[in-house]
Amino acid sequence: MSIPTPQRVAGISVIIPALNAEKYIRHSIQSVLDQTTKIPLEIVVVDDGSNDRTTGIAKSFEQPNIKLKRSQLPQGVSNARNYGISIACYDWIAFNDADDVWLPTKLEKQIRLLNKQPQLEGVVGGQGRLAKDNSQWVGNLYFKKWSPVHIPTLSKPPCYDPFHEDIAFIQTLLVSKKALMEAGLFRDKLDYFENWDLLLRIGNKFKLGCIEEAVFLYRICDSNSTAPGKADAKAFLASQDYCYAVRQALLDAKPEPSLQKFYRQNIPSSQALMTFKLNQSFRSINTKWVNKGLFFAFFELVKILLKNPVLSLRYISQRFRYAH
Repeated sequence: MSIPTPQRVAGISVIIPALNAEKYIRHSIQSVLDQTTKIPLEIVVVDDGSNDRTTGIAKSFEQPNIKLKRSQLPQGVSNARNYGISIACYDWIAFNDADDVWLPTKLEKQIRLLNKQPQLEGVVGGQGRLAKDNSQWVGNLYFKKWSPVHIPTLSKPPCYDPFHEDIAFIQTLLVSKKALMEAGLFRDKLDYFENWDLLLRIGNKFKLGCIEEAVFLYRICDSNSTAPGKADAKAFLASQDYCYAVRQALLDAKPEPSLQKFYRQNIPSSQALMTFKLNQSFRSINTKWVNKGLFFAFFELVKILLKNPVLSLRYISQRFRYAH
C-alpha cells in the first residue's frame, strides 16, 4: 500500500497590486479564480490610489474570498505588495499583476512540485505573451505560427538558482510566508528589479524550484512601468547595478550595500544609456507586433534602423550571438 504524499499547502493568498487598472483588472482576478487547484484561495487586491473604476470592478465580483484594500494616494507597487502580504491569511503567498493573467494550471503544477520536493520553499516558472483577447499570443512568421515562451534555464532541474540563472517574473512565484518574512519583503525604495532583488534574498536562505513551462501570460503594452518611453533610464540602470551588487554581496557573505548611497554614487555611462535606449527601441517592436500585427512591427524596425543604422545592426548582431 502506497503512502499518500503529504500536502504542504493548505491555502494560498494571492496579492494583486493595482493602480488605474480598470482596463485589465477583471481578467487578472478571473484568471486566479479559474485555477484548477482545489486548494482554498484568498485574493488580496491592493488598490494603490486609483482614480478610475479599478475598485468598483474588483468589488463587482462579490466573492467572499476577494479582499479589497485601498490607499488614498499611490505608495508604490512594492509597498502595495508588502501590505498585501501583511494581511494575508494563508501561509503560502503568490503574486499577480493587475494587467497579467495566470494560466489555469499554474498553482496546481506548482503545488505538485512542492509536494514532491519538500526541501523547496518556493516555485517560479516561465511566461508567455498575452494577446489583445487575453489568450496566449501567437504570431505568424513566414506562414508559421510562433508563440514564444521564456523559461529560466535550469542547471539542476527542477531547482532554480536566482544567482546564476535568468530572472523569473514575480507573477510566477509561489512561496511560503516563512521564507518571505525571513528573507525580507520587497525593497520599497528600489525603482526597478524588485522581483530579482527579492528572489536573490529568498534564494540566499532557501531552495527554490521552477516549473519548466509558461505559468502566466505577460501583457506587453504601453502601460508597463518599463515600457519604451516610460522607464527612467538612469533609475533603471542604477537599480539593475544595485541588484548585481546585492548578488555579489550575498555570494561573498558580506553586508548589502546601502541603496540610497548606491543611487547617489551610481552614474550610468553614456554607453550604458545608449544600450538601454536601443533595448527599449527594440522592445517597441514586440509591443507593436503583439498589439497591432507584424506589419506595424516591421515598420517600427525600419524606423529604428533608419534612425541609427550602425548601432542598431551592432545590437542585432550581439543579440543574435547571445541567443545562440
